[in-house]
Amino acid sequence: MTFRMNGKRPAAALCLAVAACGGAAITANVVAGEPDKTLPLVQTTGETPPSLAPDPQDGPLLNEKGLKPFEVHEWGVFSVYPTARYANVDMAKEWAELPKWMYRSFPSINLPTQPMKVRKPIVYFHWADPPLPKEPFTMRIRFPQGRPIVWYPTAADAVVMVDDEGSRAAAAEFAATALRATLTWRFWLTDPYPTMGVQDAQRPSLPVVPADHWYARARQVKSDPLFVYRTFGRHGPLIETEQFVYYDGVMAPLPCLRAKRDDQGAIYLENSAPYAIHDLYAVEMKKDEAYSEACVPLVPVGQKIVRLNWRGWSLREGTKHPTPSTPVLLLSSLVKAGLNQDEAQALVDIWKPAFFGQEGLTLIYRLPQKEYDRVTTMALDPAPAKLVRVGLVHQPHAEPELPSRVAGLITRLAGVDAGDVKAATMAILDLGGAALEGLEKARVQSKDETRLKTLDALIRQIDISADPAFRMPKKSDS
Repeated sequence: MTFRMNGKRPAAALCLAVAACGGAAITANVVAGEPDKTLPLVQTTGETPPSLAPDPQDGPLLNEKGLKPFEVHEWGVFSVYPTARYANVDMAKEWAELPKWMYRSFPSINLPTQPMKVRKPIVYFHWADPPLPKEPFTMRIRFPQGRPIVWYPTAADAVVMVDDEGSRAAAAEFAATALRATLTWRFWLTDPYPTMGVQDAQRPSLPVVPADHWYARARQVKSDPLFVYRTFGRHGPLIETEQFVYYDGVMAPLPCLRAKRDDQGAIYLENSAPYAIHDLYAVEMKKDEAYSEACVPLVPVGQKIVRLNWRGWSLREGTKHPTPSTPVLLLSSLVKAGLNQDEAQALVDIWKPAFFGQEGLTLIYRLPQKEYDRVTTMALDPAPAKLVRVGLVHQPHAEPELPSRVAGLITRLAGVDAGDVKAATMAILDLGGAALEGLEKARVQSKDETRLKTLDALIRQIDISADPAFRMPKKSDS
C-alpha cells in the first residue's frame, strides 16, 4: 500500500485552521500494490504499518505566553489506490496542476533562496476575540516515514542558501538531504510591517490562482490571514500572506478496506484497520447508467467484515431519480467532527467530483484523530485550547473487478468494429491511471507491432509521471 497525504485537491489538500485541506486538499494518498520505482517518493507495503514511537517534541506545546484560548482546525484527505502505478500518475497529475509559485521539493525544485555574497495539508487560523496577538506563532509538521512535497507559504526550515546566481545543484542537494521529514512555519496573525521596516510598495498580496482552481475555493473559508517572513530582498524584508497554511507530502502507510463480491454479486468490505472507522460512505457509479450509495456510521474495532445496505437508482436519460444523500451526510458528519460549517463545506465542494462523481466504487471514511496524529504530527507554540484534525480516507476504483474490466477493454482494442475500438479507447482514457498497470502488463505480453504501438500511445497519454520533470534530482544534477 502506498500512502500519500495531500491537502487538496486537493492529497490532498490538507486544511488547518486555527481557532479554527487538499484544499484541494492536500490530501494524503495511499496506494495498495507492488512497489513502483517511477516516483521514488512513493512507499509501498502490503502489511499493517508498524506503530510509530511519538517524538518527545510532538504534540501541543505549553501556552506559556498567556494568550487568549484559540483553536486550530485541520482537514486532510488520504487517498488509497488499487495499484502503485495509479497512485504515481494521480500524484504527478495533481502536483503538475498546482500553481507554479508554490514551494516544492518534487517534481521540480522550487525553494525560497536567501541571496548572499561570499557567505552566501491547509491550516486555518481563527481568533475568537480581538485584538489579534502581536506575538509570532510557530507550527511544525512532522512526517514520520515520509517527507513534504509541496507547501505554501514559506517554511522556515526550507530556505536554501545560494550565491547571487542561484544554484540548482544547491537546491537539489537540500531537497535530497536537509528537507527530510519536517516543515516549520513562523508566522504572525497581525500586520508585521511596522516592526520589520517593510515599505508600502513591498506589502504582500495573495498569490494569483485561477478562480476555478480548488485552491481558490479553499480561500473562501472565513479565517484570519497569516503573514510569513520569507527572506531579504534588495529593498528589505519580503513578506508572504495567505488565508491558511497548505502542505502536501508522502506519509506513513495506512491499513485500508478491501472490496469483495459474495456469491450473489453483492459488495462487502474486508477490514484490516486496528482502529474504529467512522462515517463510512460507499458510492458505486456506472457512467450514464446507475448510481448506488451506502452509509455505515461506525465500524467498531475488530469487525473484519462490513456489509452494505445499498440505495440505488437509474441514471439513464429520461428517468427521474432522487438527489444523492451522501454529500449532505458527509457535510453533517464533518461538522460533528469539529470543523466549522464553511470549512466542512469547502472540503465537500473541493472533493465532490472525486468522492461522488467518479465511475466505479469509491469508499470514503473518517480516521480517528489519534490515527491522524500517528501518520503526521503537529506541534504549535503557543498551544491552542483545542486542536481539531479531521482526516478522511478516499479509496477510488475500489471495485474488485477492475483488473478484469481493464483486460476486457484492452482485448476490444484489437477488434474489427471501429466504433467499438473507439469506445474501448475512450473508456481506458477515462479510467486514466487506474488502467495503467493493465496496459503495461498487456504490453509486456504482446509481440504484435501494431498492438504495441496502440498500447504505447495510450500509456503515453495517461502516464504524466513518465515525463522527465518527474524524476527526483540527483546530487550530480547541475
